[in-house]
Amino acid sequence: MNGEKAIRVQELPTYVLPQHYKCFSREIAGPRTDYDKCSVAYTVMLADGGAEPHIHENSDHIYYVLKGGFVYRNFKDPDVYVNAGEAILAPAGITHQVAGNGKEDCEYIVCTTPPAWAKPAE
Repeated sequence: MNGEKAIRVQELPTYVLPQHYKCFSREIAGPRTDYDKCSVAYTVMLADGGAEPHIHENSDHIYYVLKGGFVYRNFKDPDVYVNAGEAILAPAGITHQVAGNGKEDCEYIVCTTPPAWAKPAE
């Protein structure tokens, strides 16, 4: 193996991105791991968690829900309820928001390409 190894996601440090609340992420690949092509994170969003409306001018998000569900808003179409086994794309340049469904916590994987944030200062 060319240095590849399995990543124990539950052992990765947890962080909360700016403009997000009650969303606890673990970066599998991305700026925190010195990978600059995309960011892949496992996130647990509490039922009353979410993100403030925000925009990434140059980055797409692809969300895949593992457990529970969340509400996706882009502020021009009706809200979309995304549940376990479903995915949704938040294209670059679109104001968007994710919010807990108010019933249960949600677990999802989000891939952002290119990464929308830089490696935090040490």
